[in-house]
Amino acid sequence: MYLTPFAKQINCVLDGYARNGTGKRFPKFSAKMYASIYNALLSLIEETLRDAYHGPRLNDQLAHWAREGW
Repeated sequence: MYLTPFAKQINCVLDGYARNGTGKRFPKFSAKMYASIYNALLSLIEETLRDAYHGPRLNDQLAHWAREGW
């Protein structure tokens, strides 16, 4: 199965989560290598936060993760 570069990077993060169980530890990533992916995901998060339905739900989830120490 062919994975696009974006899919490979997402797979790497998810693989780190699966291996470590908590997702609090990930392999070393190069900021230069993942900067475009980070910026794209950040844009999606910002867009989601502006959504009338999904924004409050995401905000609640982010608050929960912050309380848990993520």
